Amino acid sequence: MKTYFSTNRVVATAALSLATITVFFACKKNNNDANSTSNVVATNNAIASISNESAASAGFSDVFEVSFNGTKDMTEARTSTASQEPSVQYGFEISYTPVDNTWPKTVTLDFKNGSIGLDGKKRSGQLIITLPHPFLVANNTVTITSTNYTVDGVKLVGTETLTSGNLTSALKYTQVISGTVTVGDTTTYTYNSNKTLIVDTDGFKGIGFAALKYPTGDSAAITVTDTLVKAWDCRWIGKGKATVVRGKLTGTIDYGNGICDDSATVVVGNYTKMIKL
Repeated sequence: MKTYFSTNRVVATAALSLATITVFFACKKNNNDANSTSNVVATNNAIASISNESAASAGFSDVFEVSFNGTKDMTEARTSTASQEPSVQYGFEISYTPVDNTWPKTVTLDFKNGSIGLDGKKRSGQLIITLPHPFLVANNTVTITSTNYTVDGVKLVGTETLTSGNLTSALKYTQVISGTVTVGDTTTYTYNSNKTLIVDTDGFKGIGFAALKYPTGDSAAITVTDTLVKAWDCRWIGKGKATVVRGKLTGTIDYGNGICDDSATVVVGNYTKMIKL
């Protein structure tokens, strides 16, 4: 499995996976335990938060991937549209202002009402990128606004801010996310995240923390405990681990050791379950 952060099919199957898991845990109810019903509910809520975290991090990582690869060819010396390959790969039309060789620039990646890229993902809406300087300039802050942006059925609304370091030893960004995520038109929650991304020729890696908050006021805290890896040529998170705490329960999701596939292992309490991303 080979990935972190890219919008994935995480949510395309999240509802089915969650339903399956819910039945699984419900069947494990111990009738001799007076608290068994509440335990099942708490366990299923923890699993739901794990799925929600996967959807959010995958979605906003897709925002990063598309924006980075779609605009990184813009330089101080040459102002042009990004190369044809990114627009075809991800399925967008690009426009920017101003059109001359001056900065800052505002770049719009438009997926219209729906576009399927060569990577197989379906996207719609727009990503609006504010570039004070080109993406690859050190000590630079890039802001990406998701406008009705959806990827594989996950709707993302919010702002992703990427601040580069000195870039002397690695292409590294501090990624701060503030937004909302809607899965399947039924589940909406806020998502705030602070992670460090390191980009290389194969893809990018991320480590940090995040928080989910639901309309009910319930919340969950996420910590990446083993660096998550997203390869450019894989749809799914393929490596790394994250811990999710919701209420009194702690769960983990393990994306594997780098093989590109659509499975992950979820552990909550004494239960272990393989899920489809």
